[in-house]
Amino acid sequence: MKFRFAPVTLAALALVSFAPAPALSSPANTLIEMWSQFRYCLRSARLENGVDLTLRFSFKRDGSLNGEPKVSYFNLRGDAEAERRSAEAVSRALDHCLPVSISDALGSAIAGRPMWIRFHGQRKDRET
Repeated sequence: MKFRFAPVTLAALALVSFAPAPALSSPANTLIEMWSQFRYCLRSARLENGVDLTLRFSFKRDGSLNGEPKVSYFNLRGDAEAERRSAEAVSRALDHCLPVSISDALGSAIAGRPMWIRFHGQRKDRET
């Protein structure tokens, strides 16, 4: 079966596919806005299949990291090379996304408070 798309449909799909990140031009003023922007940016971290990783960290008032993030959970269903590639992917994504753009009020509210974010690698399909 072949699908036919009208030009208007294709234009709408193109707009959705290339839509910019939500409100990246202004600093986040709420936790919801901050997490939305931060997660959108971190989507570039491609973990190996079967890798789960949780980082614990805190921000400074300016949106930069307060110290080094700590791995609070790590599950690898692969080899050491997959672990290294996944760690590098997360590190590159964090370097690209930090500091987060936050307002002074939000920075004052969250500075030094512990936060967690979880990264998931794609799951391999189970063999039946």
